[in-house]
Amino acid sequence: MPSRGRKIDLLKREGFRYHFDREVYYNQRLKKIFSLEWIEDHDEGWLKRGIEEPGAKWKFYFNQEPSVTVGELIIRELSR
Repeated sequence: MPSRGRKIDLLKREGFRYHFDREVYYNQRLKKIFSLEWIEDHDEGWLKRGIEEPGAKWKFYFNQEPSVTVGELIIRELSR
């Protein structure tokens, strides 16, 4: 199985859902958002560490961090 498939399987096992319009995997309980671009550019170890990283606020795993305004918009969309 290709590496991308293993990474997507890992995200799904951890309760992440895909948002088609934003091309991100997100988990409201963990408050984490991974962009497809970030997932493709990082290995499985990075992804596992990101999932396990503690945090109380929403954390974005994007190659380019979204602005505060865009980040807030994304969080509102995902919370519907």
